[in-house]
Amino acid sequence: MRLLRALSLSVLIPSLSGAQILGRDSEVFTRTEAVARGEWFRFYGVIGDVTVTEGTGTQVEFRAEKILRNGRVTDIAFELGRRGEGVTICAIFEDDDECSDTGLRSERRRNWSRNFRPPSLAVTIRVPAGVRLAVQSGNGDVSVTGAHAELVARS
Repeated sequence: MRLLRALSLSVLIPSLSGAQILGRDSEVFTRTEAVARGEWFRFYGVIGDVTVTEGTGTQVEFRAEKILRNGRVTDIAFELGRRGEGVTICAIFEDDDECSDTGLRSERRRNWSRNFRPPSLAVTIRVPAGVRLAVQSGNGDVSVTGAHAELVARS
């Protein structure tokens, strides 16, 4: 019965196929991904500001700078996954954080003291016309200009 329930849940909540964890050791993470007109580009982060502007061609240009404050460069990594309908990038703290097309989920509570200021991100994304966009920052501003397709933005 448990196996059947687990299999049922895995069908309902698909993980990112071929997902990679990148950028753990870099203070600035950049990525260029081909995303066709009508496909999705999704970015989900926990903390930091996200600025989206119109790009050109068929490439999404993604740049995230880690603002360390009291943190370390290795505190944040990026999980990148490509599915049939587009590309998803999540900013993760733990390698087992769950990144999906619908968002980011973490079961862990970080042991940060009141005086500790965790690292955050300054993210810029250039999106070509016709690419659908979903962007979320759990604690930060989200600014979108020049997007000419379906848009979901949350902060």
